[in-house]
Order: sequence, then C-alpha cells, then structure tokens
Amino acid sequence: MKAPPFSSMFSYFDNTTVTVLGSTTAAELANRTASSRPPEPAASSPPLPSSCPEGEEFLAKENIRVGLLFASKALVQLVVNPSVGLLTNR
Repeated sequence: MKAPPFSSMFSYFDNTTVTVLGSTTAAELANRTASSRPPEPAASSPPLPSSCPEGEEFLAKENIRVGLLFASKALVQLVVNPSVGLLTNR
C-alpha cells in the first residue's frame, strides 16, 4: 500500500490545519467500502486576529479618499483639455 500523497491540509479560509488519516483508493471509492466519516480535525491554535481595519470609521475614510481621487481626475481634465484642444487643432 502506497503512502498518501499528503498527511495534512491547510485551510486558508479559517487558518486551520487538518490531519488526513489513511488513504482511500479508487476501488474503495467505487465500491463505497471506505469509511464515509470525514477525518477528525487536529487540535490547532485559534486563528490570529485580523489586522484589517473594520467599521464605519474605516469606510468613511475610504469613501473620502475615493471621492478625492475622482474629483482630482475631473479637475485635471478641466485644466488640461483646453491646451490639448489647441494642440490638436493645429
């Protein structure tokens, strides 16, 4: 019997590691002779707290930044368009 291709699996969804016990061959899967019970997750440390800022304060600051970005684009376009128009007219 071959060794399984891996013995543990890491989940990026909830930052946990699950140990895979045993292996299931294609014949066992076809005959449904393998255990239908999923492997028990290994005891792991709790996920680390996220460093992403959350809440209404962060969204308000982000909305201000995006608004200033759009406003600056329009102001630059108003200043530059007349000179570009003169250059393309010649």
